[in-house]
Amino acid sequence: MWAALLTAKDFINKAEYASTVHSYDRKQLDELKQTVNTIEELKTMLKKEQADLEKQQEDYTAKQEDVNAQLEEKRAQIAGFDEQLLAAVEAAAGQAQEEEAAEDEGASSGTVSGGNSGTSSGGNSGTASGGSGSNSSGSGSSGTSSGNTSVAQTIVSAAYSQLGVPYKYGGSTPGVGLDCSGLVQYCHAVAGITLPRTSGAQGGCGIAVSSPQPGDIVCYVGHVGIYIGNGQMIHAPQTGDVVKIASVYGSPWYRRCW
Repeated sequence: MWAALLTAKDFINKAEYASTVHSYDRKQLDELKQTVNTIEELKTMLKKEQADLEKQQEDYTAKQEDVNAQLEEKRAQIAGFDEQLLAAVEAAAGQAQEEEAAEDEGASSGTVSGGNSGTSSGGNSGTASGGSGSNSSGSGSSGTSSGNTSVAQTIVSAAYSQLGVPYKYGGSTPGVGLDCSGLVQYCHAVAGITLPRTSGAQGGCGIAVSSPQPGDIVCYVGHVGIYIGNGQMIHAPQTGDVVKIASVYGSPWYRRCW
């Protein structure tokens, strides 16, 4: 009996141990399955997010190509407008010079006629001298000379003298306030050259040059400056700024009036 009881107790203990181990293993197996399911859900979610990102990248690339194409088209249009504007400015300047030449010719004819009507040889001499002075002034105003470097240096020096002067829209007072065309007009006036007041008219003055030299006018659509060499210019940029040295930017054209 005692032997049977001891055997039965040992069996019961073994059965309880086996049950405990089984329960533990079952719990671990359930946790493993739950972990596997979680991992599968995360993989599915990541694959979906990756697909969404790839789709967004494709959309972005397509939009970027479209924007670049539109940008190139607009740049081409702007370049065409610049060429048309430059041609129009040059044509207007040429017409103005022709009209000025015609007026000068008419004035000269009237002067000669008045001199001939006089009886004094001294009057004729005075008329001839006066005509010569008028032609000299006209040459200075037209500014088509390309060899007077002393005049060009005077223009550049005048530009340097205005560094730091505040920008003022419509300003033409040196040392007080200047806009871009006011600065260019003043610098040429110091050198004895008369220029129109606006940047558009100044952009058609003198002669066009492809290799700028100090003293030439740097011309943009609606803006001008004085070229000082080494790819730099002196200009009056905008409201709130001052006359200063800056690098030549973009695609300007150049006019020489000295």
